[in-house]
Amino acid sequence: MKIETLQFQPRPAAPSSDLALKLAAAEEAIYRLYKEGRPVYYGFSGGKDSALIVDIGLRAARRLKAEGGNPVSVVGTSDTKMENPEIRAHYLSELNKMGRYARQHGLALQTAV
Repeated sequence: MKIETLQFQPRPAAPSSDLALKLAAAEEAIYRLYKEGRPVYYGFSGGKDSALIVDIGLRAARRLKAEGGNPVSVVGTSDTKMENPEIRAHYLSELNKMGRYARQHGLALQTAV
């Protein structure tokens, strides 16, 4: 008896190429905001989703900076005063890393809690 695998829907493109296109589109959208002279505000929760958005945004900022622009970024987070101390330490550490990265690349970045 021969077993066949039925495919009811076409297979999507390779995730890596699809993801690369989405990342490039996100970077381009943020780059355009910087190019228009707008400061860009990022809400940062300390999680992987908001960390990725900040990463994409700082890449866009570096791109404009390399072209002679002066992009301004603000990364803000909130402290409910109810946070687990380890969570608070984590997001403060991440904000410090962002600040070091910005200084290393000559980017205007403000962080706020």
